[in-house]
Amino acid sequence: MKHFHEINKVFWNFVHKYDTDDISIQKKFIHTFVVANNCFDIASSLGYNEEETEFCYIMGICHDLGRFEQWKKYKTYDDSKFENHGDMGKVMLLSHFTPEDLFITQEQYDLLAETIVYHVREYKGDNQILLKYLPIIHSADAYSNVVNVAQGNHYIADYANGYSQEMLDKIYNFEKVYSMPSNTKLDRIFKSLGNTFCLYFDYMRKEVISKNYFEHYYTTYERHLIDEEKQILRDVIDYLKKNYK
Repeated sequence: MKHFHEINKVFWNFVHKYDTDDISIQKKFIHTFVVANNCFDIASSLGYNEEETEFCYIMGICHDLGRFEQWKKYKTYDDSKFENHGDMGKVMLLSHFTPEDLFITQEQYDLLAETIVYHVREYKGDNQILLKYLPIIHSADAYSNVVNVAQGNHYIADYANGYSQEMLDKIYNFEKVYSMPSNTKLDRIFKSLGNTFCLYFDYMRKEVISKNYFEHYYTTYERHLIDEEKQILRDVIDYLKKNYK
């Protein structure tokens, strides 16, 4: 990419407006680069040209701009408690970056703002260009979260016991649940498992199966659950392992 280093520098300058000694901020900018690289890999696998591939990388770099302000203001990443980080991210883009900063056109800039908003909520419109890029950011973001959990880097000890039957039913139906609130341990786990439903590219879904990520989910979370919750999670994991394609 022609502007790889410049784009990274622009993002790094933005991050330094926040407390970079805060571990939550550190985790978020690490996640950002992982997602940006995932976007680049997906675009490359699709045979996109250099301009399109660079735009996908920028989309990954900018997708979570709102998380930094969200943490600064509320000390939480829970969208259901205060403001949605997609909406906050669009505000951050428009107030802190120009098209020239990111080496993109005004049209691409407007598109980028919409990918930020809709990477965390369902898009029901018919903008075909936006529909082209949303599966990329959804998959790149979701895959980062899947791998993070599979590596044991996600904890839920502060959540309450119990679960939502609606959330459980949606998981069994392979429905996306990223916009639903999660107030209990199992709800948070189900929401995390829902990331596997947001992978739109075969090579990612195949890796979920070949690397046994569902079983890693169980290993990551079981120590935080009471026996009844462990059995529910065990049943869910076994069902997903059998039926996920």
